[in-house]
Amino acid sequence: MIRSRRTIPPPATSAEASTDAVLAEAANWYAQLRDGRASAQQQQRWQEWLQAQPQHRHAWQQVQAISGSFMPIRQLPNAENTAEQLETTSQRIRAITRRRLLLGMATVVGVGSVGWVVWGDERVPAVVMAWQAEQRTGIGERRSITLADGGTLWLNTDTAIDVDYRAGLRRIVLYRGEILVETAADAQNRPFVIDSPHGRLRAVGTRFGVHLHERATELTVLDGRVAIHTVGHQTAMLGAGQYTRFTAERIEATQTTDASAQAWTQGVLVAHDMPLGEVIAELRRYRHGQIVLAPGLETLRVYGSFPLDDTDRALAMIAQVLKLHLRRRLPWRVSVEPS
Repeated sequence: MIRSRRTIPPPATSAEASTDAVLAEAANWYAQLRDGRASAQQQQRWQEWLQAQPQHRHAWQQVQAISGSFMPIRQLPNAENTAEQLETTSQRIRAITRRRLLLGMATVVGVGSVGWVVWGDERVPAVVMAWQAEQRTGIGERRSITLADGGTLWLNTDTAIDVDYRAGLRRIVLYRGEILVETAADAQNRPFVIDSPHGRLRAVGTRFGVHLHERATELTVLDGRVAIHTVGHQTAMLGAGQYTRFTAERIEATQTTDASAQAWTQGVLVAHDMPLGEVIAELRRYRHGQIVLAPGLETLRVYGSFPLDDTDRALAMIAQVLKLHLRRRLPWRVSVEPS
């Protein structure tokens, strides 16, 4: 989500960002092909992406190796065999990941009288942990689900969660991405919580959004109240119209927000006096491939509403207003440059 007072998380190094981005692309291709529903066009696009750069092939090898079903590049399946072989790999990775979560990667942390689980093994990429999730969306995909208690949950692009309703507790585990939740009254009066690697959120009759970053979790409360309990035992209570970010050890000062924070559920990005760097960072979440912003353009201010389902159109709108030039050197790469 984008808002005028949002603080951008500390950036990774350029090498780390590049490696992470390519690994995330490989993981997303894996997720699309894994389900066995990929079209011939999607399979062809995957092959083009794979052959475009050695870094892409290396990332794909990492994905294969993590699954325990490593396959040299020269033996990669052709389009006809892709879905079947990836489905076998997926079944293995889900079994391995679930077992690791239960046995090796989980750390039990007490928060009040309720125990909860966070993951703490940094040797396992977060993208792998998200593969075992019950509910997932790909890049550019959004979806809503109705919860067992009648509440509604929206998943934004590239999101992975587990829904764990049991006696005494309603729990959502956010592994990756962004969600918006509208809770419902529960006949059993069970607490409603959301767990991220940085802490636990407990909702009280509310509508709120949660966005997981690598180094922090964002909370935006649109209605009702939400309590924060970090892994490091910091606490805070936010009310309607309030927003904050928190890490495992720290909760940032509360800021104000408005209803535009949920515009993504309607496929719209609302920017009001936003730095262009933030707008481009947001559009990247909804797009396969790369958007490169030329140095010196990050601080240009952007106003307007932009379609998230058509990032080419969004970029064209921004370029027209700011008098910028879009250069496409490769089908999956677009550069935003001065005119």
